Amino acid sequence: MKAIAINTCKNCPNFKETPYPTNDSFERPAYWWCCNKNVEVINESEFTEDYRKGNDVLMKARKIQGYVEWYDEKDIKIPEWCPLPNIK
Repeated sequence: MKAIAINTCKNCPNFKETPYPTNDSFERPAYWWCCNKNVEVINESEFTEDYRKGNDVLMKARKIQGYVEWYDEKDIKIPEWCPLPNIK
C-alpha cells in the first residue's frame, strides 16, 4: 500500500465533510469531521452522531472545523488532537 502525504485533513482517509446549512444559496460552507475510531473524547459538544457511513451505520465523529468555505481550507491546520502518528 502506498503512503499518502497528509498535510491537510482533506487528504486523510478519516476525513468527512458535510454541508453547513445557510439561507444564502450561493454559499457552500461545510463542517469538517474526523471519523478516526481512536480519536479521544475531550468535549462532548465537539462530537456528533451521524449517518455518514454506508448503509445507515451510525458512527461518531469529532468536529475539526465548522463553517469552512473553499477559501478557508488552506488556513486550517491539522488539529493537535489528531490520532494519527507522525503528521503533526
